[in-house]
Amino acid sequence: MRHRGFEITSCPDSGVERYNSAESRDEICEGFFCEIYSAGDDQYANRLDNFCLAEGYEIPDTSDAALTAGIIKYVDENYYELLESKNEVKQKRTEELVGRLVCWLGESENGAELYNTLSETIGMTDEEIRKVGFQSLAPFFDREQYAQTIADWLIEGGTESTISGSWIVSYGNIGKRFGVDLQTDADLRNMVSRYLYDSSDIVADFCMGQDKVTLDFFYNYCPYVHEDETENEGMEQTMT
Repeated sequence: MRHRGFEITSCPDSGVERYNSAESRDEICEGFFCEIYSAGDDQYANRLDNFCLAEGYEIPDTSDAALTAGIIKYVDENYYELLESKNEVKQKRTEELVGRLVCWLGESENGAELYNTLSETIGMTDEEIRKVGFQSLAPFFDREQYAQTIADWLIEGGTESTISGSWIVSYGNIGKRFGVDLQTDADLRNMVSRYLYDSSDIVADFCMGQDKVTLDFFYNYCPYVHEDETENEGMEQTMT
């Protein structure tokens, strides 16, 4: 059935488990197993959610009317979460199509010619070009802007992931993601450093080493950091 832009499939399920609070025990119920897809997903390629309806719990019986009412109730109660999942699938699909287009163009163009086509003709930003898999075009990107993108990624990824306030990222991992070599590109390394300096309200200290960058953040910007300094000692996390 369809409801609010979603296609919901269902099949009988004789093994739906529920907790019977009156008898303080689990029990196996008759019911239905349901799956939710976008209304336009005729191939049922991207499942957004699944759930069960148990007789005596979510539905009074296993009639068609009870099934329909149970599905409507579930979708209505979880509508915004389902809508978010639907939009994520749509965005992923768009990125895949753009990626295919870029690869198709890459078969006949390369280097500066391909970059100019993507940037000037299609209107893609450097970040969009990178995200569809063409890090190899990084030498043609705006270096100042790209340095800020790298610095922002170091800060956002580090503060979100560290549990000690420190974060270490190898130049190799940065290279895999951004298509650059900070170990040999001193000019770009200095640009990234400058943007890290400009974020001194978040970045307490950092060091561009021989093969990695080490960052220390102020604790209030790190949601998962432990405040106990003794517990933090030796807990630097290395990004992989």
